Amino acid sequence: SSGINAESTFRVITFSVITFRVTTFRFITFGVITFRVICFRVITFRFITFRVITFSVITFRVTTFRFMTFGVITFRVITFRVITFKVITFRVNTFRVICF
Repeated sequence: SSGINAESTFRVITFSVITFRVTTFRFITFGVITFRVICFRVITFRFITFRVITFSVITFRVTTFRFMTFGVITFRVITFRVITFKVITFRVNTFRVICF
């Protein structure tokens, strides 16, 4: 009976060791998979955030550039009109003085 006892004990120990190793392996695998998923999500989130920020910055710069360009064009048009008005006024005044 001692032989059967030893064999059953060995089988129980072997089964326990195998179960422990399988459980440990599954736990480690789960941990690694979870870690990789979390890393992937963090990287994806950072990438998306980076793209959103980049897009916002580009949009802001384009808007600012357009606004500045519009301002410059408006300023040039106003300046041109003022100069034209002054030249016309000057010519009219000169003409009046000459005629008078």
